[in-house]
Amino acid sequence: MNKISSKDNPSLKKLKALAKNKGRKKYGQFLVEGPQVLEEIRTIKEPVEVYIKESYQGSLDPALKVTRIQDDLFDQIAPTVQSQGILALYEIENKKLEKLPPGLVLYLDGISDPGNLGGLIRSAVSFNVSAILLSEDCVDIYNPKVVRSTMSALFKLPFYQLSHEALLVLTSHQLLAADLSGQGLDDYAWEENSILILGNEAHGVSQDLKDRVKKLTIPMEKSMESLNVNVAGSICMYDCYIKRGGRKRND
Repeated sequence: MNKISSKDNPSLKKLKALAKNKGRKKYGQFLVEGPQVLEEIRTIKEPVEVYIKESYQGSLDPALKVTRIQDDLFDQIAPTVQSQGILALYEIENKKLEKLPPGLVLYLDGISDPGNLGGLIRSAVSFNVSAILLSEDCVDIYNPKVVRSTMSALFKLPFYQLSHEALLVLTSHQLLAADLSGQGLDDYAWEENSILILGNEAHGVSQDLKDRVKKLTIPMEKSMESLNVNVAGSICMYDCYIKRGGRKRND
């Protein structure tokens, strides 16, 4: 088992760099924290390497490539203050969109909050969304806060970056935008193939998209002006899931 005990170790410097978008782009890798999440992800994909705190007492699969890091140095790379003492390194997959999968697809337009993005990804997996498309100004899906909030859901869906222009020329799916003015979600019948567009937390769906697509509105009390994008998006995904025959928890 390898060990890192110097702040000048090249591997440690690389791990520190992965906290920033620039570093993740440079190395094409990102970190996942926690033993339980690692075990869940390993059913889908194996890590490149695992890094543990020197004082870590948890069990480890002998098949894993593991490096111990001196406790004070590990704390410098851990994404949380109360670290669980184990980090897994994964490769970033840069997939090129060739053909959209059938079913419901999400298009996230300028989502800026990592917690909202992570919550939407978890809901997307829960409600059988087939893929997630992201505008070029979305928060990085490999941001540590996004990764942490998705748990293992990040590994269960394909992600693609797509411009507004490329989205608008797609003909295989019905384009829909969640908006404050549109057809009521309660009486909308979902098409077999749809793309649900969810907009930026402060400004909503971009005008160039909103002007060109059908709009859906979630019925709610007039005393409330709007919903958080994570909440609104999750309601829409659930509505599609149930109306198209998704199973209930006790099925």
